[in-house]
Amino acid sequence: MALEFGTIGYNKGYKRLKSDQNLYTRHNGSHILILAVYVDDTLIISIAVEHIKMAKEKLAAAFSITDGGPPQYMPISSSICMVG
Repeated sequence: MALEFGTIGYNKGYKRLKSDQNLYTRHNGSHILILAVYVDDTLIISIAVEHIKMAKEKLAAAFSITDGGPPQYMPISSSICMVG
């Protein structure tokens, strides 16, 4: 999914981070949506629930997806720093 999303995501307004090729962002006004893509798993992050729902709908239109619900465990170590 990661390679395919790179092409499709760009066409949907997502931008791939240069610092991490598995992270994509999309800005909608004052809101930001982050997609963390790892092989065939995707974590959607946003403070706006409606943006998460819309992202799921758009992903479902392009890919065969299964909604795993809220993450139960994330075996990653990362930090997100907002500036501005």
